[in-house]
Formats: sequence, C-alpha cells, structure tokens
Amino acid sequence: MHQVNARMVFKRNNTDVFMETLTDKQHEFLVQTTRQVDASGIEKKRRKELTEHKARTAVKKREAQERFSQRKEKKKQRLDELELILDEKVLDGLNREELDGQWDLHRRDNNTLPAKNSFKLKKNILIALKAQTKITCEALAKQAHVSELRTPASGGSHSGGD
Repeated sequence: MHQVNARMVFKRNNTDVFMETLTDKQHEFLVQTTRQVDASGIEKKRRKELTEHKARTAVKKREAQERFSQRKEKKKQRLDELELILDEKVLDGLNREELDGQWDLHRRDNNTLPAKNSFKLKKNILIALKAQTKITCEALAKQAHVSELRTPASGGSHSGGD
C-alpha cells in the first residue's frame, strides 16, 4: 500500500520533473534515506497495525450485529406473545406500554406506519391505534367476504353443461 500511495503522489506532484533537477549526490542521498526507512520496518509495522485494527473492528462489528439480532429476536418473541386487540373499548383501558405493544403489532404487518416514539402523548397513540384498528377490521371483513365468494356453495357440484 505504501508503494501504491508513493506512486500516486509521485504522479500527482510531478516528482519526475523535480528529480531531473537533482544532482547525482542529492539523488544518492534520497535513495539511501529511502532504503533506511524501508529497512527500519516502518511499513511492516504499519501493515501489522492496520491488520490488527481491521481484526478488532471486525470483532466489534460482529458483537454489535449479535446484540442487534438478540434485541430483534427478543422483540419478535414479545410480539408473538401479544394478542392483537381490535376492540376500541378495550384499547381505552390499556396503559402506554400495552398501547405501544399493540402499535408494534400493527407495524409488524405494515412498516409504513410511523414509529411509536413519534407519539409523545398516550392520547395520540390511542387515536392512531383506533384509526389503524378500524382499517384492520375493514381489511379483515373484506378478506372474509372475498373468501366467502371463492368458496363453492355447499349443496352439490356445479356443472357448467346444462
């Protein structure tokens, strides 16, 4: 990497033009200095530090991903234990934490809904929940009606060749 960077800087700074103005003695001095720097192991040390840093970063990233996965799984389990309440009167009796859980259930099926932290007051989340409950009930009723239409009438077979 050091060599690649040096070549890029060499081209960008027009170092070749500068080098043409150097005397043989100055050129020899630069070559010796460069060899001393290379022999000192600075680049090897830098590469080792970079590799160690990447390894530490990868470990931290894996740990963060694991924590995120655990939080996500915990939330999923919590939501799986909840029952969706579609009765507005029952919603009126819930506390903020229970309302948040109901909102999370609605958001699980519709992630376009705003996050629960956008509702600062209990009354605001209650209003939103009632509206979403109404939408959900209408969708369920429509879905039930459609499935009734698709189910053949009970009373024998239907033949189209009369």
